[in-house]
Amino acid sequence: MLDTALTLDTDTLSPPSAAPAGVEHLAQGIVCGPWALAFRFEWARSLVEQYDVVAVPKAPPWFVGAANIDGNIIPVVDLALYINPQASMEALGGVGSAQRRLLVGGMSAAGAEDAVAILFGQLPQQLRYQPQDVNEVPGLPARLRELCAAYALDAGGQMFLEIDAERLTQALAQELSVL
Repeated sequence: MLDTALTLDTDTLSPPSAAPAGVEHLAQGIVCGPWALAFRFEWARSLVEQYDVVAVPKAPPWFVGAANIDGNIIPVVDLALYINPQASMEALGGVGSAQRRLLVGGMSAAGAEDAVAILFGQLPQQLRYQPQDVNEVPGLPARLRELCAAYALDAGGQMFLEIDAERLTQALAQELSVL
């Protein structure tokens, strides 16, 4: 599923252009539906395996609800549904609720005002990579392309799309503000 959705022929790519040579990023790699995504460690604060989500009435399907994480009420988002709102969870390669985890990001020492929890499946992966130009990746859905800062290849050649967390939180907030 992931290998066919986001596999690049690395022999045909030009050199990385998203960052100066030698600059490495550290990120948490997660799988959201058919997409492998990378969230920089500066944003990604914790992984949560046990949680309860309270649904929000009349929220869009991608806004799963809110969860109490360490005493903070954090919005929970399904990025696979946000990126492709017309698709069903089955079409996106959705996982059962027992296999879902949360990546919580945006929490600061001052609080959780900008925090968001992202639903994901499988096990997370720590990534160390040199960011590469996301414009070299064909066929990304428009919503996903708008959120991407770069892409990364892990040691095995698996591509992860680096998400710009600031753009993500702004896009989510903007969409929720018109409800």
